[in-house]
Amino acid sequence: MERFLVISHLEPNVSRKITWTALAVAILSGHFTALAETPDVGQKAPVFSLSTPDGHSLSLSEFTEKGTVVLIVLRGYPGYQCPYCMRQVHDFVENADKFVASKATVLLVYPGPPADLDQRAKEFLAKQNPLPENIHLVTDPDYKFTNQYGLRWDAPRETAYPSTFLIDRHGVIFFRKISNGHGDRTTAEDILAELLLAGNMFVAYWTADHEALTSLFSDPGKFYVADPYTFLFASLMILIFGAGLFSLDEVLTRKLKNKIERSELPIFGAGGDNRLRSRQ
Repeated sequence: MERFLVISHLEPNVSRKITWTALAVAILSGHFTALAETPDVGQKAPVFSLSTPDGHSLSLSEFTEKGTVVLIVLRGYPGYQCPYCMRQVHDFVENADKFVASKATVLLVYPGPPADLDQRAKEFLAKQNPLPENIHLVTDPDYKFTNQYGLRWDAPRETAYPSTFLIDRHGVIFFRKISNGHGDRTTAEDILAELLLAGNMFVAYWTADHEALTSLFSDPGKFYVADPYTFLFASLMILIFGAGLFSLDEVLTRKLKNKIERSELPIFGAGGDNRLRSRQ
């Protein structure tokens, strides 16, 4: 505070020069961090490198080169081990083999204050250790990644907004979910369904209109007007909203239920094969 009082008593031109110089030094020295915008679907995922609690450096690019990356941003250590994070990670660990079948790697980011964060991360993984080969956890001790992705939850006993991104082998995001609370997390089932849908649509485009698929970024209009896009849109609607009351499976279910109620059903009991008489 005293420094700013001294500056205010200097000549205006001198004061401005000192202020801008101090700001430039702060930016260059890393003491001033601008909060970036969160990358959206269709955008390139910002590259980053973080370390595991044991000190092994891992980068996003080394995983996208191999296939799809499921990037999960946890709350990390806001002063305690988040039970929602523990439940979410356990769910993905339990379904690790299914992600192997989908050729997807799960990358968990554990942010928090720098002091003892690696130790806190090890405590977090105590019940999950060792992690499956396709699931990795890295720490973000100075919130560099969290700020880079615009996910900093700057409030007492908070770290980052819990988030999930699906990133393809080209580094492009094709799914994201950001929670503004502690709960409302993606489940392994949610993400596996997204991966299945993405795989089906990729095959549809590849076989039906390979040229439209390769023009996704160079000529998006060609991608949108291609025939497979209609099926992509319909699949997304079904995935998001469900089949609904007027869907074919719902109609068939109602008809089958009525037919069963009117028919004679076998009952197997001590008395042998009896028949349930029709209610008609």
